[in-house]
Amino acid sequence: MSFDNVSPIEIIEDKKNFLYIWIDILGFREGLKEDKAEIYERLFYIRKEFINLFSNDELQYVEIISISDGLLLIWDLNSLDLSKIIFIFEKLGRLQVNFILKEGYVLRGGIAVGGVSNNLLNNEKIKDVFLISNGFLKAYSLESKEVNWPIIATEENEVEKIKEILRIDNNEEKFGLEKVNGYKNMYLYMVDFLKFLKEDERKDFEIFLDRRLSLYYDEQKKNIFDKYFWLLNYYKIKFNGFLLPHFSKYYDGVLI
Repeated sequence: MSFDNVSPIEIIEDKKNFLYIWIDILGFREGLKEDKAEIYERLFYIRKEFINLFSNDELQYVEIISISDGLLLIWDLNSLDLSKIIFIFEKLGRLQVNFILKEGYVLRGGIAVGGVSNNLLNNEKIKDVFLISNGFLKAYSLESKEVNWPIIATEENEVEKIKEILRIDNNEEKFGLEKVNGYKNMYLYMVDFLKFLKEDERKDFEIFLDRRLSLYYDEQKKNIFDKYFWLLNYYKIKFNGFLLPHFSKYYDGVLI
């Protein structure tokens, strides 16, 4: 498409819309700093299991791209509807729980909408096109700068973009995402993965949390400890309806 004598509206309409979700493994980079063969071997295994778990045919990606400890998941938004979007988020929630209980690592991700030129979609290096797209940039930026907790989440304006593209005019529709306070008092909409934690799995989840909190209970590791502490509070609110008093004085985030 030549841009000579073309209006800005026509340029915008020459793009196809995609849903991007960038997810990575919390704590993976810290493990690499140890620079030990046995740790590398363990992380290599975890990465392989992470890719295998999310390479799920039910999710019907346009592309799934692996980069180090992260995965970029991409869907054609124009081929989705309300029920399919909800299914995607719910499936991701189930996979989060599965990965935590099986591998003992939590995940963090960003959800964004982006457009790709129709001309570029015919490119034989389509994966490279997605990697330099605005959707990937936004999803990565959300995950790394705004989503401070071990959750897969997005901002409200990205939720509104999905609704606009799918022509959903229900102001209350959030695709099953849970509203939480994020980093620096901004609101986020997260995949509420703990609703998929079965009752007989709660004990294993509590043991996992206890071990992680003990591992990172150190001033030098406070950044990671705070993320697991947030997760503990999320768990307590989800299943007990309150924060324990002796925890709350150490907690400077807000869940609801």
